[in-house]
Amino acid sequence: GLRAEAGTQWNVGVVRRVGRDARMKVYIGIETLAHVPVSARLRALNGPASVWDKISDAEASEYVYAILLPASGHCLEQDCLLLEPGAFDAHKTCELIVGGDRRLIKLTGVLERGDDFERVGFAEAATSQ
Repeated sequence: GLRAEAGTQWNVGVVRRVGRDARMKVYIGIETLAHVPVSARLRALNGPASVWDKISDAEASEYVYAILLPASGHCLEQDCLLLEPGAFDAHKTCELIVGGDRRLIKLTGVLERGDDFERVGFAEAATSQ
């Protein structure tokens, strides 16, 4: 994460360049991915989920932590998630929990990989009626 020296809001960014000038001063280029990252939880679903389901302590271990990076005109063109390396499972339907809100999503693809993250695209999953 990064923030302005006098700021309180954290942003999410990726180091894209590291260089030095003739006096050996180091410069770092960081691409900001999101100005308002949101903490989230994600779990793969084995079957259909209901909005009436409740999270129990037993289920809590099924969730992985994620960071939701909302789209904005300044950074990203689409919402995406930051996950731990290896967490992506192609076309898996998942439950995404942000605050108290639940959404059914389908992971669509890895947009970018780093040593310690995967940036993953997703789309809303169709809900069965």
